[in-house]
Amino acid sequence: MSAPLYPAFQSPTYADLVDQAVRRRDENRKSGRTRQLAMEAFSEEHPYIETVVAELHRVNEHISVDEELVSEAVSDYEEIGKQLVQELKWEPDDISVLPQGSSSTRTLIRSPSAEKFDIDAVCKVILNRHEVWDPIAFFDQFKPALANRKAIAKNRCWRIEDLNSRYYVEFTPSVPMKLIPANLLSLDRQLTPTRYSDSALAVVDRATQKWKPSNPEGMTQWVDDQSKRNLVLMLFREAAGIEAMDSVKPVPDQSVPLSDTLRVAIRLFKRHRDMMVDRGELLAETKPISILIVTLLTQCYEGLADKGKTYHNHIELLSDLVDLMPYMVEIRAGMWWVENPTVAGENFAERWNTDSGERKCAFDQWCMQLQADLLEILQAEDKAALAERVRRAFGTTSASAPTPPKGLASKAPSSVIVQPAKQGLA
Repeated sequence: MSAPLYPAFQSPTYADLVDQAVRRRDENRKSGRTRQLAMEAFSEEHPYIETVVAELHRVNEHISVDEELVSEAVSDYEEIGKQLVQELKWEPDDISVLPQGSSSTRTLIRSPSAEKFDIDAVCKVILNRHEVWDPIAFFDQFKPALANRKAIAKNRCWRIEDLNSRYYVEFTPSVPMKLIPANLLSLDRQLTPTRYSDSALAVVDRATQKWKPSNPEGMTQWVDDQSKRNLVLMLFREAAGIEAMDSVKPVPDQSVPLSDTLRVAIRLFKRHRDMMVDRGELLAETKPISILIVTLLTQCYEGLADKGKTYHNHIELLSDLVDLMPYMVEIRAGMWWVENPTVAGENFAERWNTDSGERKCAFDQWCMQLQADLLEILQAEDKAALAERVRRAFGTTSASAPTPPKGLASKAPSSVIVQPAKQGLA
């Protein structure tokens, strides 16, 4: 019997990465002192632990994107998909449009300013009857197909900007990875299989004029798989599920219950980053990107789950994630590295190694401020001070009086997009 094409997949040792992160954290004297103070703050004797949880629950609700607004974006998303099918003369079965990024992982949040939000989509085309040898020609044919729209070409996607002034859509043309010959792929190293290889795609990288691996469905599935692992002993009532529509690929509902501790952590951390940008404490150009935050937190969460770690409440878990996240970043061959768990060899911290350390410095600054703000909240002397500290850190008021929507608001979507869809993303 012939040997398999690929070796058996070995699960990423995120438990080992967590062990290394714990050691590195504990060797840091300042971090160790912060950890000690945090342990004291969220002990069972903490007089306001329930208030802390209630305030963070309010923040989590406050930063969800308004359902009506997302529904508008979804309608545009569907229309663009139909237009591509019509203009490019492809068979409906050869093209599908899928949500990706924050909208598909259910970590989309509203901006603290009037800044637009985006609905990211990947346009997957089955090129079994079309050429794959010229990725640039494949990418460029979308321009005339979108001629009646304000479509701007970026390195790997088309940004549609003639929509509602509060959002835009980014479409990433792609094909299934299995259709692309290896010599046409732009890779940092040999492509190896992962848990989610079956959903891998190839997107056009205009900079190299080659195909580059991507896996938005795999990333969505990974976050969903890990979010189902409950590390918190305190129970909360689950929100009612949203029924999926048979004829569309759904954009997952963006309202996330507090019991979904991984997604809540991602949302809160992203919101804190955005507030620092809004206050001028971080530059928008060098702030930690969302995919890097999602990856580091999910790696850490999976590692903690694999180790059998449990927490008495959400604050205890958040404190560990805050402390360990900076130490989950790897160094490989002298380079900062945050591995894409669904496409081996893709480094989400790639730009950290080419910008004289600006992005790494911004990441460290954000992590330190997040640690300090969470500790300050936990050490509040009374409920009023606690509510004020939450408001300052996350840009909301107390649980008793949420701020009115500023551009975006409270809940979110139920459906999205395009062609004869086979049932959807997680």
